[in-house]
Amino acid sequence: MIELKEIADRMSTDDIVLTYQGKLDAQILDKLLHFSEAILTERNVDKVLRKKIFIILVESLQNCYKHQMVDGLGELMDFTVALTHEDDGFHLVLGNYMTLHDRDALKEKLDDINSLDQKQLNNKYIEVLDNGEQTASGGSGLGLIELARKSGNPLQYSFTNASDEMAYFVMQINISK
Repeated sequence: MIELKEIADRMSTDDIVLTYQGKLDAQILDKLLHFSEAILTERNVDKVLRKKIFIILVESLQNCYKHQMVDGLGELMDFTVALTHEDDGFHLVLGNYMTLHDRDALKEKLDDINSLDQKQLNNKYIEVLDNGEQTASGGSGLGLIELARKSGNPLQYSFTNASDEMAYFVMQINISK
C-alpha cells in the first residue's frame, strides 16, 4: 500500500519538484501546472521527458479536479499531489477522497488497465475513443488509459477507508527516464 507520509519521509528537498495539499480549484490547478513546467525547465529536464511528465500531470490533475469530493458543509475536501525526481525517473503521487461505491468501480478499471501491455493499451485507447460513450461521471474513460500509456508503467494505487462512506485513494505514476 502506498503511504504518502512514507514517501515524504524518504525524500530530500532536492528530490521534490512539486508538492501541494489543499483545495483544488481552477486557479490552483493552473498555478500547479505553470509552476511544474517552470521547475522542470529550470532543472534542464530533457524536452521529450518534460513533455511526457507535463501531459501526465495535466491529465492526472484534471482527474482529481473533476472527481473531488465535497464535505458535509459543502466545502471541497483536500487533495494531495507530489512530483518527485529520483535516479530512476519521476514519480507523481496523488491522493483524494472518493465514495466507497466509486472505489470499487475505479479498482476494477485500474486492475483492467494494469493487466494490459503497451500494444493492448493502445488498442483499448482507440476502442474507447471510437466508442464515444461517456462514463457515469461524464468522462470517456480515456484518462487512466492515457496515464498508463504515457508513463509506460503500471499505475500503482491504494485505498484506505476514511469513513463508512468514503475512502482515500492514492495513486503513484512512475515516469521512467
